[in-house]
Amino acid sequence: MPGAPAAQPWMIRAKRYADARKGLDRLEQMALIRPVILPVTMSAPAQVPTSGASATR
Repeated sequence: MPGAPAAQPWMIRAKRYADARKGLDRLEQMALIRPVILPVTMSAPAQVPTSGASATR
């Protein structure tokens, strides 16, 4: 086919793009099938420092 050698870099990039899309679709499917549930941790409320002058009175 005329021009086939010139189209080779485009074909390589097109296949790489299609493979990447296929991989992203697979990741999305797995995320929808088995969502990751992260544990929720509650941190202790921050302590407000008291000034030394008011604490001694």
